Amino acid sequence: YSNPKAMRNALDEAGRQRVQQLAEQEFVRRTMDHVPTAPILALYLYFYSRIAQDYPVGYAVFAAVAMITTALRVVVGHFLFPTLHARRPRVTMRFLAAMYLISGAAWGSLGGAVVYLYGFDHWDTFFLLACLAGVGGTTLAAACIFRRSLVSQFIALGVPTFAASLLRGGEQGFSLAFFTLIFAVMMVTQGLRRRRVFWSGLEANELLRQSNVELEDARRRAEEASRAKSDFLANVSHELRTPMNGVLGMTRLALSEQLSAKGRDYVETAHDSALALLHLLNDILDFSKIEARKLELVPQDFHLPD
Repeated sequence: YSNPKAMRNALDEAGRQRVQQLAEQEFVRRTMDHVPTAPILALYLYFYSRIAQDYPVGYAVFAAVAMITTALRVVVGHFLFPTLHARRPRVTMRFLAAMYLISGAAWGSLGGAVVYLYGFDHWDTFFLLACLAGVGGTTLAAACIFRRSLVSQFIALGVPTFAASLLRGGEQGFSLAFFTLIFAVMMVTQGLRRRRVFWSGLEANELLRQSNVELEDARRRAEEASRAKSDFLANVSHELRTPMNGVLGMTRLALSEQLSAKGRDYVETAHDSALALLHLLNDILDFSKIEARKLELVPQDFHLPD
């Protein structure tokens, strides 16, 4: 197919639904892969920065949101996902995406608050920006599956830091705001590229599976048609042998009678033609047996010179 849209249009409705289900399952699996990221980074911030000591309430709110959303993602995405997704797929996916987005918004809000409160020359600002970059990198793998999730996730991560940098102002503030914008745009662009590759792969695999099913169905129908043809030939040839034997018997009886030369020639011609037709019917029956893999070899004496 010349483009992904043409390939997508080639799928039937069942194929599109299957691709959507596989994408949702992969989204959940990827979000589960980096579940420990938020708790670990939150602990790092607690032990290696002054944010928890300087702003205990703000850090407690951030930590609670990060832990609660992580716990809900683990419970729903890991333990309850098969059951919930089978019953209410849309509600389940929206809930997991919302928890994912809230977790990203918590990190983005903390980053913006730290930039605004501590400025640009403080260790905590540098440390938190590094954490945000790590969160953005791990987020990209899962968020790139769905365009809306990708864009909203990086908006939630980057806008608070961008706004806080502009509010602080100065050369450093505008530089950090510009860097944040460029970083978000690059990540979204990279995510969209990954998304195209991911969905093209899923749709190509589904088309291949769909083609294999169609080919298997065509093969089965061809075999059934071949068996029907063989059965028909076998039945017809078998049924025709009975009247043909009657014709041969009658011509033999006619030849045993007193016939004129011309009459005998006629009857002999009819007898030879009926005999040739009987051989042809026997060959057709043997051909049907060969196709049905039921041909039996019969040892029989014969005269070699003849």
